[in-house]
Amino acid sequence: MDGAGVMLISLGHDIQLIEELKERELLEPDLLFSQSEVNNIKTAKCSATRLAGYFSAKEALFKAINLPFQWYWTDAEIIYNLNGRPYFKFAKKITHYLKKKAICTELSISHSGNYASSVVIVYYKNS
Repeated sequence: MDGAGVMLISLGHDIQLIEELKERELLEPDLLFSQSEVNNIKTAKCSATRLAGYFSAKEALFKAINLPFQWYWTDAEIIYNLNGRPYFKFAKKITHYLKKKAICTELSISHSGNYASSVVIVYYKNS
């Protein structure tokens, strides 16, 4: 996002206390996370921290994006580029809608102390 031809639509933010999720198991992970996300959480150095980051990222996305149809947490998968930067890979229906409207998203997940925090930016890109 370089600023040229970009117009902000919305911003979503969420902060999650890691301790709240530390003892929580993913009872029904298919409702919240893809199998790949569950694997990333379980194999992380600190799974509670990763879980809190993913949880806050999905909450921030729901706050930031307004789609004209129903969608679920599993329709937005958190993956990483070659540099380790997180982004959302959306289900086909969402991808098609966002592409048609020239809407893009950016994701940032941070961890500090006892908290995980995420910011999602939703914007139009005219280029």
